[in-house]
Amino acid sequence: MNAFFPTESPQDKINEQLLEAAKNGDLPAAQRLIPLSSNLFNPPGAHFHTALEEAAKHGHTQIVRSILCVFKQTKPSEKGPSELLLPLYASLLNGHLACAEELATALPAHVFSQPEWIAAPDVLLRAAIVAHRDAMACLRLVFDLLGPDLVAQFANDALRFAAERQKPDLLRLLLPFADPNDQNKAGETALICSCAPPRGGGGELIDGQATELLLPVSDPTLLTRQGNTAWMLAAMHEAWPCLDALGADQLRREPHNDNLRVFLRERQDRLPKCAAYLEAESLQTALGKDKIGSPVDMPAIAAPTKRL
Repeated sequence: MNAFFPTESPQDKINEQLLEAAKNGDLPAAQRLIPLSSNLFNPPGAHFHTALEEAAKHGHTQIVRSILCVFKQTKPSEKGPSELLLPLYASLLNGHLACAEELATALPAHVFSQPEWIAAPDVLLRAAIVAHRDAMACLRLVFDLLGPDLVAQFANDALRFAAERQKPDLLRLLLPFADPNDQNKAGETALICSCAPPRGGGGELIDGQATELLLPVSDPTLLTRQGNTAWMLAAMHEAWPCLDALGADQLRREPHNDNLRVFLRERQDRLPKCAAYLEAESLQTALGKDKIGSPVDMPAIAAPTKRL
């Protein structure tokens, strides 16, 4: 019987107890078990989680610090960047800024120049963008960790990801490092990504704020590989706030597009900006004037720089 169902070893029990203490934030229990455990930052056997990752995931900074003290005293041959990068990812994803700061400080210099970690900056940027809380502070932390050159290298993908996730505040942080008209392999720009639900579902409600922010610095005529513009995708997904911003901009660019006016009038109850513009246009015509001002009063965005 025991041959098929081996009993748990004393070391396994200690490791499991530390995982539980790290998860629950039980500092006295963690400090008692840390000297006895073998799963502080290297998962033994078939285990996939370490005590450091559990503590970081649940935001228990004091336990993270206690384990990092052991990490710093461990021989280089017995540890590597992955032991810190996975907990750092978990802390960022859950918005535990203090834990992320501790882990970022402990990372060895030039870790992202190593071939096996070449994609790590993109993963960390995405984790900060979707952080459950303090996303802006988490993203600033990743900026500081990576440095301006690496941020610029991964900023275009991060900009599209933040646009897809409807994060206008984070777009403001990323824009100085990114080209908003950069297209990925599917031909998508950040503006296009802001007009459709994120892949895999989830994400924030499409409220048009990301689209409005990106519109003044983007080319709305760019096409995806399937031949769709931001306008077409917004219409396809009935993203009305995006259509409202894009429609008002298109009215300004195509003042004689009667088909556009028909489309917008038929849906004016869902498109307040466009409806207001069309009403103002009608009033101007009635007064004998030829044109009106810009349909939307968009805030200006400073020219991109390369400074953090």
